[in-house]
Amino acid sequence: MSIATERLTLRPFGPKDTLRIRSIVQSGARFLPPGAPDRIPGIAPWLMHGVHELRRSGQGVHLAMTDADGVIVGAISLFKTSWSAGTTEVGYGVHPSTGAAASPPRRCAA
Repeated sequence: MSIATERLTLRPFGPKDTLRIRSIVQSGARFLPPGAPDRIPGIAPWLMHGVHELRRSGQGVHLAMTDADGVIVGAISLFKTSWSAGTTEVGYGVHPSTGAAASPPRRCAA
């Protein structure tokens, strides 16, 4: 699943995100989905398995939010999802350095 606009893309997290997640963890910024690692050794297992558990459970999905350059600037989660009813709750976090905490919903509006 991927959703793209001119300035923002929502896409699954993956192993290619290791270096960016490492820099986020080292910075101490807290905007990644619940369960994201707060220590370097937890990054690889989280990117391979942990971040995908919500989707595997059928209850939602965590997606990386990237800017036009492909840099992760935030994350968005769909949770308490009922796929059959078409309902979900949405949570998101944006890296504090972006100054864009209120803009993801506006950017993603279809």
